[in-house]
Amino acid sequence: MAMISREVIAGKLGDVAMRALESGFELASVRRDGYVEPHHWLLQILHQPDSDLVRILGAFGIDPGRVDKD
Repeated sequence: MAMISREVIAGKLGDVAMRALESGFELASVRRDGYVEPHHWLLQILHQPDSDLVRILGAFGIDPGRVDKD
């Protein structure tokens, strides 16, 4: 699997996505996971009220709290 540096990613992401990724790194570290995986990142995006993910879930009547629990 190819490794991608933080610098490359940081240059391509917007503010919300970058904050979520940084939080995902912290979450993975706390859980002692060796890698940041999509679920780390998505969970952090879900916790940001200004994210597109929260707005999309709301548009479809899906409770973000339930998604978080699942």
